[in-house]
Amino acid sequence: MMIKNILIDAVNYRVEITDERIIVDGQECGADVDYNLALIRLSDKIGEGTKAKFLMHEIFHAVLNERGMFEESRNEALIDELAAGTINLIRENPKLIDFLRGDNLDAD
Repeated sequence: MMIKNILIDAVNYRVEITDERIIVDGQECGADVDYNLALIRLSDKIGEGTKAKFLMHEIFHAVLNERGMFEESRNEALIDELAAGTINLIRENPKLIDFLRGDNLDAD
């Protein structure tokens, strides 16, 4: 099941799966983000195994944009590495999210 909303700072971004072609800078893409509409779109053509990567990629674009880091938000290589690294970090350290949320954890 795909998440429908992501709160980034004070902005609620909708997440949609679309059957429309997503074109960015003249190239077909698997996803995009529209800052003005607070909308992240994922193509229905991307595989289930890569949806997390595409979603995290667009989330990082939005985070950097919302924080006023406009030039960095356009750096595709940086965004790709942040997205892949963060997904790996979360998957390899599932208790990390609980810790960051402030949940009490037993010491391991």
